[in-house]
Amino acid sequence: MPNAIFCNYIRQLQRYAPSFSSIFVVVETPNASCSYSSAPINRNQEDEREYGYRQYDREPKEKAEPSIGSPARIQKLIASQTDPLLAKEIFDLASRQPNFRHSYATYHTLILKLGCSRHFSLMNAVISSLKSLDYSISPSLFTHIIQIYGDENQPEKALKTFYTILEFIIKPRQKHLNCILEILVANSNFLRAAFDLFRAAHRYGVPPNTNSYNIMMRAFCLNGDLSIAYTLFNHMFKRDVLPDVESYRILMQALCRKSQMNKAVDLLEDMLNKGFVPDSLSYTTLLNSLCRKKKLKEAYKLLCRMKIKGCNPDIVHYNTVISGYC
Repeated sequence: MPNAIFCNYIRQLQRYAPSFSSIFVVVETPNASCSYSSAPINRNQEDEREYGYRQYDREPKEKAEPSIGSPARIQKLIASQTDPLLAKEIFDLASRQPNFRHSYATYHTLILKLGCSRHFSLMNAVISSLKSLDYSISPSLFTHIIQIYGDENQPEKALKTFYTILEFIIKPRQKHLNCILEILVANSNFLRAAFDLFRAAHRYGVPPNTNSYNIMMRAFCLNGDLSIAYTLFNHMFKRDVLPDVESYRILMQALCRKSQMNKAVDLLEDMLNKGFVPDSLSYTTLLNSLCRKKKLKEAYKLLCRMKIKGCNPDIVHYNTVISGYC
């Protein structure tokens, strides 16, 4: 074995097993990178100078356990990993260190990293371990989890997340509710589940807001259940939830698709009487429908009223009416 390699080997033994120093003693000489002696260790200083070796203790010295780093350092290390499984291994290794406690930021980072890489089982295991700890959980964590499930077309898991939030003794936010409703109604098979959650949400301290109603109204309109959408619209006033321009536009578009133009125009009048200013898209919807039905006189009158009611016609509105006459 070459001297350099043997020297390194001996040093490794001395590093991890100091007792080997009583057998092999490294000798630094001018002519060799490493040599050894099997002579017994002599503690006399003159003998040390004569033989030219450094004395090692016979008793092994207790080595300090190397520190894995601070929680902040571990969080940065996990965040920097492109491999989510390696990030999980780092997390587990740090967890096994005595007196080590991960920061909440580390949990947050790892959960989202696992979720974005579709390691849902591992993600849920980390979430479960978080329940027994006294961290202040950020509601944004669940917002991201819900969005991850939505991006992966996992409506059932998104719905389950709502109840997971409750397990953490956290009141879900309207943003959580609306995000889940959007995901559920995107799949017609989950429309009933969305409606059940919508109706039960107030029991969990999350009363539906205007956006919640709009999501459900649009879903029922697209599903052909216009009567349910109208019921929800009227229910808004009973719940002291103020509809917005979008609420009216959703119903007007549905009425136009059903060729119920008179009801759509009546809804526009109701909207104006309540002080709402219809947006450009609302007028475009009505103008298109009137022109398709060849109700050109009504379309022209509506075009003239737009500016008076606070919405300036643009080239799209003019072209819509002109095309109707052609």
